[in-house]
Amino acid sequence: MNGSTHGMSLLAIGPRSGGVGAVFTGTVAALRERVGSIDERRPVEEGSAAVAAVRCLWGCRRSVRGANIAHVEFGSNDIAVFWCAWLLTLLRRDVVAVIHDPAPVAHSPGAGLIARRGIWHRRVAYLLLAPLLGPRLKKRILLRSGAIVVLGRPARDALQTVTPVPVRYAPHGLDLAPSAAPAPSLCDYVLFAGYIGPNKGLDTLIEAWSALSLPLRLVIAGAADRDFEGWVSELRERSQTFANPPEWRGYVRDEGEFTRLFEHAAIVVMPYRSSSPASGILVRAMAAGRCVIATPVPAAEALIEDRREGCILEGENPAVLARALEELAAAPAERDRLGHAAAQRVREELGWERQVNALFDTYALVGDHRDDILARVHSLPAPPVAPDQRRDRSAHQG
Repeated sequence: MNGSTHGMSLLAIGPRSGGVGAVFTGTVAALRERVGSIDERRPVEEGSAAVAAVRCLWGCRRSVRGANIAHVEFGSNDIAVFWCAWLLTLLRRDVVAVIHDPAPVAHSPGAGLIARRGIWHRRVAYLLLAPLLGPRLKKRILLRSGAIVVLGRPARDALQTVTPVPVRYAPHGLDLAPSAAPAPSLCDYVLFAGYIGPNKGLDTLIEAWSALSLPLRLVIAGAADRDFEGWVSELRERSQTFANPPEWRGYVRDEGEFTRLFEHAAIVVMPYRSSSPASGILVRAMAAGRCVIATPVPAAEALIEDRREGCILEGENPAVLARALEELAAAPAERDRLGHAAAQRVREELGWERQVNALFDTYALVGDHRDDILARVHSLPAPPVAPDQRRDRSAHQG
């Protein structure tokens, strides 16, 4: 199914923002070149995630009934999109779930049943609903989707052991156009970018930076969820006492500006404690020909061989990280060598064309079993009125 399919109609649902949102945007753009009709939807997370999902599906009910394939793409923080996938599996058996974080599938999806307006709402959501309903909700996605797509081969192999649903690997999409970015040897800062949380190891980087005196600056571009804002504030306050304090950019909303941050970095550092099977931050950095320092998490190990396409260091070790930064800061030619190899690796293995080919193969697999659809929706209940509440920020670039 790698050729043109202009008679095909597709319902595509994904997040509005964040790293997964950026990948979803690129995927839909690539699919539009080969699909006759795409109904692209992104739920607005006002109030509860479950209500947002009902509203989203109500708005595209014609496609819910008639699209050839339902493609739903989400990460662990995209709870409204998760609920769209969950509801769609009640209505049809050909849902292709593109899951960026298959180990958790989603964080606390049961909490999405109610709006988290205050402390008591949050306590009910996370202390009662999340543990009570989370396993059941995630299990349905794994058992009742038409197929599951993941962005890492090890994740595919692991997931296939716990679900009878076909699990397919799709290479991470990215723009393969030649980069006009300057070589890492001509750049003057170390970059940490993306969503900030304890699993990203920013505290390890701050500890390492406190002991360094380099000719390079440190730029931190990203933001944390509300639960971790206090932790980030403490790191920021401490870092302002350093001889070479970091430059904190916060959340970078402009996609072009975010891309340019990578293209002008001497080193991109990713001291993660854990990762999904694929990292949009890592792919951006490698595609831009950057020298990457990472830890042995799945996303990095899938694309980097130590000292070939980047550096893989022991995790949670500030002294080791500080030493690697010192060595690379003093070795501009080595930065260029690693960056060139990184760009070559992703161009050989990744890209939108490869991802779309894998998706079409999955669509064909699911389409062969369309007669097995158990439920076709003819009408949906009218969605409740959206509550007057600002959307919680739950995902960022990363």
